[in-house]
Amino acid sequence: MGLLVAIEARRRSEKADYGVSLIPAELLHYYPINLATLQQYSTKDWEALGLVDLTGWLVAEWGVATHLRVALRKLRANPKATFRLRPSEAGLEVDPDIPPITPTNPRLKQALQILRDLGLTEVSGEPKTTHLTGLGREVLGECLEG
Repeated sequence: MGLLVAIEARRRSEKADYGVSLIPAELLHYYPINLATLQQYSTKDWEALGLVDLTGWLVAEWGVATHLRVALRKLRANPKATFRLRPSEAGLEVDPDIPPITPTNPRLKQALQILRDLGLTEVSGEPKTTHLTGLGREVLGECLEG
């Protein structure tokens, strides 16, 4: 909740530069949690909700519903069920046969590799850190101007 408030406060400030997206809107359809939907919901749907209702919405829509969509997509590619929560007559129940959830950073490594492949970033220094190249700064500047 704190992160959403911080992002929204930054967006509403004079320094906000979230207006430019390098990702076409039609691709975000499969990824419903993004800066564009945060702006949409926070300025329309969420304004009338109290904290309890907002928390319920976030858990139901951005938590459970999004998880189910992702899990169903994965299930289509791999028939082995990995649902830890299963619906039952008593509500949602935890399946004890599924291993516990572990934190991940999906696709982050691939995204960073794509930026390196395009010559927009480079890894240097000790400890190793990722930096924009001259071309990366130029491309970012053009995107922010647009």
